Amino acid sequence: MIQMSNESTLRIKASKGALTFAAKNGGKVSIKDLQLKVLWGYCWLHGLPYIETFLAVMELILKKIISDVIEHEDLNLEYRIIANDTPEEANQIEIIFNNIKADDIEFHVLGDIIFQGEDTRGFIRKITSFRRNVDENIQTVL
Repeated sequence: MIQMSNESTLRIKASKGALTFAAKNGGKVSIKDLQLKVLWGYCWLHGLPYIETFLAVMELILKKIISDVIEHEDLNLEYRIIANDTPEEANQIEIIFNNIKADDIEFHVLGDIIFQGEDTRGFIRKITSFRRNVDENIQTVL
């Protein structure tokens, strides 16, 4: 007999230029897509920093979908960012979710986010990037 889990989950999935965020708690589900080309175009047009803007939008999406499936006062997000250079110069950025909690309900996270693109940095920038690598834990309450 297969038993369904009542575990609260958050799933992140990438597909052709979009990230899909889905939250599930009991029988409630909320799904939102983030169109990356639209976000990158908006950042380019308005001169905004790409990664910082992405993180702000991602946090808002997480707040929205989790609010759709469970009423809560505080949403605690804890994630780690690893980049092979400064966020704006890196060609590899990884976002690893350590903990997502809505009040006392912990969400099990399925999927992390990895951005990888063409490395257009010059030779000197590449060999000195170890000085600028980013490995940072971010904790926020929304």
